[in-house]
Amino acid sequence: MDAQLVSELTGIRSITSEQDAEKRLQCIPKELVPWDFLWSLETKDRVVAYKFCLLLWSITKDTKTPQVPRKLQLEAALSVYQQRSTLVVAGTNSGKTLVVILLVLLQQPGSITVMLSPFKRLQETMVNDMKERYHLRAFAVNEDTPSDPDWWKSHVFNRKTKSLGAVDILVTTVEQCFRSDSGHLSQMGQLLRLPSFQQKVCYQVVDEIHEAFFSGTPLYGAHAFRPKWGCIDELRRLLSTVPVLGLTASCPGHIMASINKAMGTPTYFRLQSALNRQNITYAFHCVVGGLHVPENFRCLVSPTFCDPAKHMRILIFCDNKQLTWTVRNALESFLPDEWKGKGVVLHYHSFMSQAYLTQAHKAFTTEGGLCRFLVATSGESTGVDFPDVDIVVNAGLPPSRKDKLQRAGRLVRREGKQGIFLILYEPWVNEVDLSEYENEWIIDPDRPRKKLATHASCQRLDSFYKM
Repeated sequence: MDAQLVSELTGIRSITSEQDAEKRLQCIPKELVPWDFLWSLETKDRVVAYKFCLLLWSITKDTKTPQVPRKLQLEAALSVYQQRSTLVVAGTNSGKTLVVILLVLLQQPGSITVMLSPFKRLQETMVNDMKERYHLRAFAVNEDTPSDPDWWKSHVFNRKTKSLGAVDILVTTVEQCFRSDSGHLSQMGQLLRLPSFQQKVCYQVVDEIHEAFFSGTPLYGAHAFRPKWGCIDELRRLLSTVPVLGLTASCPGHIMASINKAMGTPTYFRLQSALNRQNITYAFHCVVGGLHVPENFRCLVSPTFCDPAKHMRILIFCDNKQLTWTVRNALESFLPDEWKGKGVVLHYHSFMSQAYLTQAHKAFTTEGGLCRFLVATSGESTGVDFPDVDIVVNAGLPPSRKDKLQRAGRLVRREGKQGIFLILYEPWVNEVDLSEYENEWIIDPDRPRKKLATHASCQRLDSFYKM
């Protein structure tokens, strides 16, 4: 960050008068500022909201997409700034993460935000965006983070001097906050239990807070997939004076008990906006024979394919690794010979090397990337920003309503574009007898007909889905 921008941001943070803030706001195009909301606030809150607007504008004004926060983002940021735990329920691509950016931009010097995030890919995307776009000092904390105490001392927190390193926000997986199966605490877990570090934490953020139910709760007779997600209320006890910001796009009624527990307080403030997006069309198609039949995927490749740059970007989700390989081979076989084996079609799952996964993700998401078909498992579905996906295909029924919303949410994340979310389902779905389901399926649409085996996989949840 250059010295001029640092000086500008410092000046904005030091604003105390409404008149000074309004004068500075004149540099922002009027049509971008949510004036009606700002004028509805009390003077003290309005000055803080002005600062949020000015900080974000100053950081992004020289980029391709200058930003000013919208009403929902300002309302949520103000609530947390006022030390109220807050739950934001809003659709994918609604800008929930921007609430975190606003808070960190205005947080006091010498303080830090701790953010829980479920997936390493999501962590990487967030941290890169925070650094490159918003000039924040951010680190991802997961199993790949150095455990060397000297690294943590220089980058995060010096226990001897009780001072922070060059860091504004830590984006960590939940598992890093608790004891491992062998009983050991990671460096992150140790810091969270250190009073001198706790005093530095100003905000606690739980991204994708619905995972407290879907990953942290034993469901339908099966063990919890990631049981530490069911324990995040313990962090609330460690950071009892720190407000919690929960973020989700998946909040049906039957999971609210888990979300309430994760929030750690019964008196939080809730903000909600529409979950559906007007630029997404939902479609269903029954495949012939089964998903293993290659011809079912021919429709995704244009019959006039000649140049990848002119073809739509298509993201295909599969719920097992073998199917990703099957679909990838099918799509590759439909390409003209001159484009086979060139990386136009790639597949992506957790058993691949980190170097390959990073390369594949970049090839599909960057503006000049060659990849036009990415066949992936669920790691690419949650929160990851794909700016130009035209079609998302789910090969089979999504395991849950949450997965359906998250996967559809990867579509057309730029204004002015339309996208299609297509579910390809197998013929057995038409034979499901709804009378076999107990009454509870109305409350929980993901509920299977019978209890699962203890270690059942998610693709065995033969649920009934309702759009």
